[in-house]
Amino acid sequence: MGAAAGRQQSTEHLTHARIHYVVEFVSAENVPRTDILSESDPFLRARIVLAAGGQACSPWVRTPVLWNNPQPVWRSFRDFGFIPNDDEHALRVELWDAENFKKNQLIGTAMVPVTSLSEGETKVFPVKLQPNIKPHPDRPPATVTLRRIIPREEEKVVFLIRHGESEWNAAVSDMALHKMLAQVDHPLNTVGVNQAQRLASLWHQHRHREGDCEQQQQQHEEEGSQGQEQGQEESEAQSSQHHQTPPEQQPQDQQQDRQQDQQQEQDQQQPPVPEPDARSMHISEFVGAEAVLCSPLTRAVQTALVALHAHPTLTRRGLVLLPPARELKRSYAVDVVGGAVGEEIVSRCLVLLERASPGISAACRLEEIKGCVDASAAEGTWWTRLHSTDSPTAIALRLHDVLCRIRYSPARSVILVGHSLFFRELLKQHLSPTLAHTDPALAARLTTHKLSNAGVLRVTMRWDTPHAHKCIQTADLLFESSLLPPAPDRLPNMCGTDTVPL
Repeated sequence: MGAAAGRQQSTEHLTHARIHYVVEFVSAENVPRTDILSESDPFLRARIVLAAGGQACSPWVRTPVLWNNPQPVWRSFRDFGFIPNDDEHALRVELWDAENFKKNQLIGTAMVPVTSLSEGETKVFPVKLQPNIKPHPDRPPATVTLRRIIPREEEKVVFLIRHGESEWNAAVSDMALHKMLAQVDHPLNTVGVNQAQRLASLWHQHRHREGDCEQQQQQHEEEGSQGQEQGQEESEAQSSQHHQTPPEQQPQDQQQDRQQDQQQEQDQQQPPVPEPDARSMHISEFVGAEAVLCSPLTRAVQTALVALHAHPTLTRRGLVLLPPARELKRSYAVDVVGGAVGEEIVSRCLVLLERASPGISAACRLEEIKGCVDASAAEGTWWTRLHSTDSPTAIALRLHDVLCRIRYSPARSVILVGHSLFFRELLKQHLSPTLAHTDPALAARLTTHKLSNAGVLRVTMRWDTPHAHKCIQTADLLFESSLLPPAPDRLPNMCGTDTVPL
């Protein structure tokens, strides 16, 4: 009784630690096949336990399911809510196979000592398979890859970009069912490509204006400095004359007044350098964003490649595909079903871009960017399958995954290219009460309207508040973007079910 009470007291003390234990569940390797006709559908779940006895000390956390994937890559960040004790605690990681029509199947477990995960270190741990699970005869033993991080930023600036108009959007508007159902993962149409190009033009214009202002400011400072030096030289010369002139002939303060008049005249000749307003500063933040994340769906990737053409971060650090940021799937939405995996995603995007706008690949030098796209998390079936829909549980998990990716990223400002329904649900579930109270009209539009095609919404996120899950604190439209009332949905909408346990 005393030992149990002591353990409980220890855990309660740790629960209120300011810095929590955050682990990135990077990947699993060589997942055994538990299904007869296909690969396993793996996901991870984990909790902190007592090293002696395995008593649970934290709730379960889990990753999304990656369908038909023996080499899944999640890169999911999870916070366990406290700092475990090195001597008392361990991390229990379970590898599961998701099932649609029966209970999910536990594949194996990895027990990870807390001391084995140092800050920033990525390590691979063996998975001990369940007795009923046989290892694949042609694969090495199953493993999981983990990394511990220490979060350092509690505020992030995120720029949400909706994709340009797609062939699906146009077909829905025209009720052209044959066009809607003729393919999956619909690309941008010509209008959508033009919208993405217009967004690129708008931020490029700002960048050029900002460069001109900086040059003007520098010139203003240089000329002011030269004027001061000239004034000082004249002052010294006049001072020398003053010493040669008898004191009774020298007017009092004459030289000082003359210098002030000369300086005022020089200042009047210089054009004023405008002070940057808030919107201009926000656009500068956009140009200086430190990471670019994107849904792997074709229309989003195409928008990112065209709208962010020559963006400094896209050029230096590339584009990271983030499957949880894909569009929410309703029963009829074949445009949410992926058309390619891995490196084939970008190849497909470029082919379809050229079809919609001949010559654009050469104009935007897209072939050079092709090798800078990180598609490692989009291998296997990364989309919601054709016969399934996204349930509320699955949607909440995906939103959480994206927010954790942003929160624990080293980047302070992030561009996320995605979709209207996903963004609207993100705002609906995570808008702060403060914003809803200070500007209820804006809050209502954010949670009911759609961001315009190729529109940009700047939001700030903070997690050091009493309502940490309500992290979106401010929202501002940029680049002439707008929030559009949703059109009446003339197509059926059915709710899906989720058989994957939390």
